Amino acid sequence: MKRFFTLFLLVAALCPFAAAASKDVTLKPGDTVYLRFDTTGKKLRLVSSSAEPDAQAQVTFSLQRDTAKKTIVLRVENKLAKDLAYRAEMKSLRLNLKAPAPVTPVVAGKLAIENLPELLEVLTAFDFEYAKYKKAPETPR
Repeated sequence: MKRFFTLFLLVAALCPFAAAASKDVTLKPGDTVYLRFDTTGKKLRLVSSSAEPDAQAQVTFSLQRDTAKKTIVLRVENKLAKDLAYRAEMKSLRLNLKAPAPVTPVVAGKLAIENLPELLEVLTAFDFEYAKYKKAPETPR
């Protein structure tokens, strides 16, 4: 019993650190999340995410219902110096469905808008990185 209690205390003590080191962002319709990144080097590292308005936030995610079009609108504002690429997953908890969300890279200093299905209940964004573009192949002459 003493071992179990010690293990329980250890897990309880480490859980806040695991939550703070999370590399994904979860949104529900009506949420707005402000993100800060460590931009040293060529990689991005998510430092913090907050639902509280943050003037220093580098990226802002907003998920809102559009009742006129019967869709959910994802708005991503990128204040970074380079284009932002990320992956996202849509979930419907009632229907027990999940699928990758179709997202495009967000140009530096711009706002990207994506229309998602109305069945969406939870959106998770992850794998944040600078966008990588491939050189177009040359056309034959």
